Amino acid sequence: MKKFIALFALFAGGVGSAVGACGNPYLSGSNITTLLTGKIARSPANCTGSACQWQELHQAGGALIEQHSNTAADPVETVGTWSVQTGGPGGNTITHTYNGGGGAYTYQVKNNGSTYSFCGSNGEFTFSVH
Repeated sequence: MKKFIALFALFAGGVGSAVGACGNPYLSGSNITTLLTGKIARSPANCTGSACQWQELHQAGGALIEQHSNTAADPVETVGTWSVQTGGPGGNTITHTYNGGGGAYTYQVKNNGSTYSFCGSNGEFTFSVH
């Protein structure tokens, strides 16, 4: 639960690795789905191990799994869901909805070259995909 609270504080507080990359063009909804389905997004971009503020697996079907060391003391945990909206108003975005009243956060996704950014009203979060 402590990890969930820390993750929620990260998103709610707008703490991120801001590099000023947010702005058009953003990825299409179908490209967001292709980029993240079955993959782990790690932030800040290119982090490893304890240097990562968060690591979330975007499972096919919509489960959002927080990745840990997968030990008894630090297990893998389902923290919410993710969904991609395509086209129309509010389209071409991804929404992360967190369990336990953690809220829902919607982002556009920017390709920065070798990294990406979640761009939303609560800030920019650079990430890499693994």
